[in-house]
Amino acid sequence: MNRRGHSSYNKHRERLKGKLFNRNQERDDNESSDQAESTHRFQRHPPGLKGREIGLWYARRNKNLENRESNFLPGPNVSLPHQKLLELQEVIKESTSNVTQSSAYQSFLNEFERHRQMDFLQLLSNFKPSENDSECDRTNEMLRDEFLTTLSTEAYSVMLQQRLKLPANNQKREIIETIERNQIVLIAGNTGCGKTTQVAQYILDDALMNLKGSRTKILCTQPRRIAAVSIAERVAAERAERLGISTGYQIRLEKVSPRERGSILFCTTGILMSFLESDPTISKYSHIIIDEIHERNVITDICMAVIKKIAEHRKDLKIILMSATLNAEKFSQYFNDCPIVHIEGFTFPVEELYLEDVLEETEFDNFKPMTKNEPVWVRTKNKKNRNEAEEKFNLIVGNYASSLRGKYSSKTIENLLNSNTEAIDINFIEHLIRHISYSKASGAILVILPGYTTISKLYESLQKSPNFPSSNFIIYPLHSMLTGSDQKNIFKRPPEGVRKIILSTPLAETSITIDDVVYVINAGKMRKPYFDFETNATVLEDQWITKANETQRKGRAGRVQEGICYHLYSRARSNTLEEFEEPEVLRIRLEEMILTLKVLCIKDVKSFMSTLIDVPKDSVIESSIEMLERLGALNENEELTSLGLHLAKLAVPPQTGKMLLLASILRCFDPITSVAAALSFKSPFYSVMGKEELCNNSKKKFSNVSDHLAVANAMKKWKELKTGQQKFCFDNFLSHTTMTMLDRMKSEFGQKLCDSKFLHVSKCDSVVNNVNSRKLNILKAVICGGLYPNIAYRSVKVSKNRKRESIKTINKNSLKLLPSSVNCDDSSFYDSGYLIYHQLNKFTFNYFLSETTANVSPYAILMFGDKVTTYTKNDTNYIQVGGIVEFKCNQETAEVIVSLRECFNSLLGKKFIEPSPVSSQSDEGRLLEAILDLISYQSSASFDDASQEDEGEDHEMDNE
Repeated sequence: MNRRGHSSYNKHRERLKGKLFNRNQERDDNESSDQAESTHRFQRHPPGLKGREIGLWYARRNKNLENRESNFLPGPNVSLPHQKLLELQEVIKESTSNVTQSSAYQSFLNEFERHRQMDFLQLLSNFKPSENDSECDRTNEMLRDEFLTTLSTEAYSVMLQQRLKLPANNQKREIIETIERNQIVLIAGNTGCGKTTQVAQYILDDALMNLKGSRTKILCTQPRRIAAVSIAERVAAERAERLGISTGYQIRLEKVSPRERGSILFCTTGILMSFLESDPTISKYSHIIIDEIHERNVITDICMAVIKKIAEHRKDLKIILMSATLNAEKFSQYFNDCPIVHIEGFTFPVEELYLEDVLEETEFDNFKPMTKNEPVWVRTKNKKNRNEAEEKFNLIVGNYASSLRGKYSSKTIENLLNSNTEAIDINFIEHLIRHISYSKASGAILVILPGYTTISKLYESLQKSPNFPSSNFIIYPLHSMLTGSDQKNIFKRPPEGVRKIILSTPLAETSITIDDVVYVINAGKMRKPYFDFETNATVLEDQWITKANETQRKGRAGRVQEGICYHLYSRARSNTLEEFEEPEVLRIRLEEMILTLKVLCIKDVKSFMSTLIDVPKDSVIESSIEMLERLGALNENEELTSLGLHLAKLAVPPQTGKMLLLASILRCFDPITSVAAALSFKSPFYSVMGKEELCNNSKKKFSNVSDHLAVANAMKKWKELKTGQQKFCFDNFLSHTTMTMLDRMKSEFGQKLCDSKFLHVSKCDSVVNNVNSRKLNILKAVICGGLYPNIAYRSVKVSKNRKRESIKTINKNSLKLLPSSVNCDDSSFYDSGYLIYHQLNKFTFNYFLSETTANVSPYAILMFGDKVTTYTKNDTNYIQVGGIVEFKCNQETAEVIVSLRECFNSLLGKKFIEPSPVSSQSDEGRLLEAILDLISYQSSASFDDASQEDEGEDHEMDNE
C-alpha cells in the first residue's frame, strides 16, 4: 500500500514540476502593458491643480495602479518549515492508495453514475398507466358505503350547513364537469370564496359516489407549512373525521398520512418536489391541485413548469390550478389556454380608510423623525440621493395634500406632508389599535406587517401597555415558524368581551383565513429581499405592496360582517402602486432550484428555465451554475455530483448544507449546526432601541471574533441550563422563541445526517460528533468551507496614533460591517486578515457584510477553496485560490498543499457516495488529522509583514 501511495505521490510531484511556476509566456505577453503602466507610474499630475487637489490626484493614481498590478486579495507567506513538510508528505504517502479503491465505493459510484445518466423527459416518455386490479370494485363500494354513513351523521350535517354558504357551492357542478372534460383547469376566486377547502372535496365526493374512489388520490399544494396544516385540519373537520382517514397533510418534519385510496393530501410545494425525485410521473396521484399560484414564489413557478411537462405524457392526470382572480388569464395562456372557472366571491361591504382618513379620525400627531428612528449606519451621507427621495415623495403626495384643504383639518394635511408618516411607526399603529378597540364594535383586529422583527416590537409594546389588559385582549403573533399548537389557537374565537388582535406577516393575506376578523390594519409594506445581480448584493428593503396585495388585504375584513380596512398610506400613494409583484424567480439566486432540477434528472437547466412562465436572464442562471460548480455540487459539465445530491436533500441553501457535511466529517457538529440553523432562519440576538451598545456588548461575550460562533456559544450555554433559560435569554438580548426554533432545526439536521450515515448518532451534542468542537481554527475553517467564496480582506493599519481600516472583496472596496457585528468598531481588534461573510447586503446606498467570522486561517482557504493554481511573479512564487486570494509560498509547500487537497477531495468524494463516520485509527482518520493540524498551524509570516509597504505608501500620501 505504501509503495503504491509513494508511486502516486512521485507521479504527482513530477506532474507539478512540469507546470508549477511556469508563467514565462504570459509575462512576455504582458510586457507591453507593463511598459505602459511604467510610463503612467512616473506621469506628473495635470497642470492647474493646487495643494490638496494634487495629493488626491496622486492617491487616485496609486490606487488605480494597485488595482491593475494585483487582481487578488493580499495574503501572507504560507511556506511551511521543513519538518512540517516531511510530516505531511508521509501522511500523503500513507493515505493516497486506498482512499477510493474499495469495492463498495465503486458499487456506489456506478449506481450514482446510472442516476446521473437518467433523463427526466425519457422517464416521462416511458410512463405506462397501471392496470386496474380486481380489488377496485370492492374497494369502490366500501369507500362509497363509508362515505354514505358519514353523510348521515349530525356532525357532518352541522359542518355542511356552513359549507353551503360559501360562494364556491353555487358553482359546484360547473367545477366538477369542467374538470371532467379537461385535463388542466384554472379556478380563480377571491379570498374567502371557498376554493381552497372545497374544490378537493368536490372532486373526492363525486368520485366516491360514482364508484371511482379507488382510483382517486388528490394532492393539494400550499406555499406555506402553516397553511397546509390548518387547511387539512379544517377539511377533516368539515368531513366529520379525524385527520388520517380521507384527509391528511405532510410538511417538513411532520405528517399525518390519509388512507391510500380515496383521499386528499395537503402538503407544501416543496414536498411535491421531493415526491417527484422518487416518482417523476407522480403516478400515485390522480389529481394535482396547485393553490395560490398568483403568489409567484420560485418553487411554485418551477413546479408549474414540471407539472406541465408531466401532463404531456400522463393524459390520465388531472391538474387544477387555483389563483386569485387577478392576472388569471396569464396562467391560462401558459397552460395552453386552459379553461377558467371564475368563482364569484361574496364578502360583506368593506370601508376603506387611507392615511388621511386615519389621521383625521384618530388625531394622532406624534410621528418621530425618521432620522431618529433610523440607525446611524442606515443614514446615507449622499445628500443628492436623500434629496431625490424627498422630491419623489413631494411629487406624489405634495400636490395631492394641497387638494385636500377644506376637506381635512390643517393638522392632518401637515402630517400628510411629513414623509415620516410613510415609515412604519409602532406608536402610530398601537394608537390606531387602541382607537379601534375602544370605539368600534366587537370583532378581531388583523394587523399585516412586513416581517417578524416589526411584529416582535409591536407585540412587546402591546403586552407592556396598560391599555391592553389580558382580561380584555388576547394578542397573537402569526408567522410561518409558529408551532402547531400556536397555529391552532389563532383560529379560536375568544370569549365574550375579549377582543382578539393578530399581528401577522403577509402570511395572513392569502394563505389562511381567520373567520372573525372585522378590522384590518394594512401597513402597506412587505419585506421581500431581492438579489441585485449587477452588484452581487442582497438588497433588504421594505417595499410598497402592489394593487393585488391591497385588494387581498382589504378582502380579509368582510368575512362575517361589514368591516373596515385601514391603509397606512395615502390615496395618492395607492395610485402609484404596481399592479402585480415581480415574480420571485426574477429577483433571487437560483442555486437551490437548479440543484432540485438536477436531482429530478433535468439535464439542460437553461433550456428548462426557458419554459417557465417568466424566464430568468441567462446571466443569472449561468452565475448560479458557476456558484454550484465552485461548491462542488456540479462538475465542469454541469452534471450533479454526489455532494450536490446530498445538498439537495438537506433542504437548506447549498453553502449552509456544505458546512453541515464538513462538520459531520470533521467532527465539530454541534456548534456548526447552530451556525447553519441561524443562517437558514435568523440570528437569535436582537437589538433594543436606545440599548444598542448593551446588546452588542452582550453578543461579544460569546463571540470569538465571529458572529457565527457567537450564536453557537450562546446556544450551547442556553442548552446546558436545566432551568432559567428564559432569564438567560432576557439577560443576554436573545429571543427565547428563536432559540427554541433553532434547537428544533439542529435536531432535524442531526437526524437527516444520521439517516444518511454521515453520523453514528443523531444527537448534535454527543461526544462522538464533537471531538474537534473546541478547536477554534477548525470551526472557522468549516465555516469558511461552507460560505466560500465569500471572502473579504480586512486591512488595519496604525500610524500617527490612529487606526486606519479598510475592508474589501475581490469586486468591491470600502465595505462596512453592520454595527451589530462583533467585528465592528472593536478597539481591541487590530488584526489584518480574512473575513468570511454570509452575504453582501445593500441598505439604502451603502454596502455591508453581514454575519462575519474574522481571523480565518490562510490554510483553511487553501484547503477548502477551489481553482488552486501556482505561478511565479517578479521572481516570487505564489499559490492562488479561486481567483480571489494569492499567497507567497515556496515550491515544496505548493506541491504538498496541492497533493493534500487531492487526497482530501478524494476522501470527500468517497464519503459523499458512501457516507460513514471516519475512524481515527484508519488512513482516512490520519489524513483528516493532518489536515486539521495544518488548518490550526500558525505561520510565522503575518499580514502585518505583508502590509508594511502599504503603510509606507499611506505615510507618503499623507505628506502629499
